[in-house]
Amino acid sequence: MSKVFTQTQAIDFIEKIFGNGRIQNQGRNIQVVCPVCKSFKGSQYNKAKLAIRTDNFLAHCWVCGYKSRSILSLLRKYHPDHVRDFKENFLNAEDLSQIHLEEQGTSKPVHLPDGFRLLITASSRDNYSTSAKKYLATRGIADEKDYWYWKFGVTDDPNSDCKYRIIIPSYDEFGNLNYWTGRSWLERAKRDPNYKYKNPEADRKSIIFNENNLDWTKELILVEGPFDLFKCDDNATAVLGSELDANWRLFQKILLNKTPVLLAFDNEPKAQQKQFKIAETLSEFDISVRIFENPSTEKDVGDMTKTEFNTLREKAKLYSEEYLLRRKIASII
Repeated sequence: MSKVFTQTQAIDFIEKIFGNGRIQNQGRNIQVVCPVCKSFKGSQYNKAKLAIRTDNFLAHCWVCGYKSRSILSLLRKYHPDHVRDFKENFLNAEDLSQIHLEEQGTSKPVHLPDGFRLLITASSRDNYSTSAKKYLATRGIADEKDYWYWKFGVTDDPNSDCKYRIIIPSYDEFGNLNYWTGRSWLERAKRDPNYKYKNPEADRKSIIFNENNLDWTKELILVEGPFDLFKCDDNATAVLGSELDANWRLFQKILLNKTPVLLAFDNEPKAQQKQFKIAETLSEFDISVRIFENPSTEKDVGDMTKTEFNTLREKAKLYSEEYLLRRKIASII
């Protein structure tokens, strides 16, 4: 049976924890200062941008993008003394069970596909690996250094579901496998986008692709997918889905280190829209963001040579409200 509480009780509890808020929608929502934003911006931060529903405590910050089905995780991290009070007065056993399942996630431990072997060690008589290398050559990858750096691999094990795919492993800051992606080199991949990539079940929000090779004191290049990374320098990672906000570990790491960022997404409108959303969010936290401008309508980052990418990288523009306005005007003209 659900806990019964009034709108006034919910508002009083929220304001006791997060400070005075702005009531909206006849009390259905209240906006208070987001503790996630405050933790990065400092104790003087006072924008009431964290919206909390007073009937179910669903939360969403309009600045950092934090989202949660309950404020319980915020309480655990920033106000642990009030967790018990919240559970006793506003949550029932069913609520707690659902929150626990969501926090635990459904991801399984990540393992490399069965039969995985490094391409760099493949014999010249291994025709299967030779086919994979020929495909990589069409992507401008033939240097032995790149093979070692990215640890390209393949498998022909029928149980792996990764036959005829280039596999790129990713490792966390401690050198542990945290993700991988497999890209098909068959012609079918050109016709069927859903067949092109194979990835493990994993919580992408907790993953920083290529983390063990990143230097957080230098400009970090952010691209959409792992196969765009080959055209960048060594200090680059993929956002694995074009989204990035306070729910993502990558976002948190950038903020903690004040790491400058270069955004290099594809030219198609949806990707550009997501890119500017990320730029806006990072800029809210005083992160220096540059935008990679690609004048070609035919080449995405993954289709460029390293030389082409680096030439355009030098010309990348610093993101600002004025820059965004100029881009919008240019798109209309």
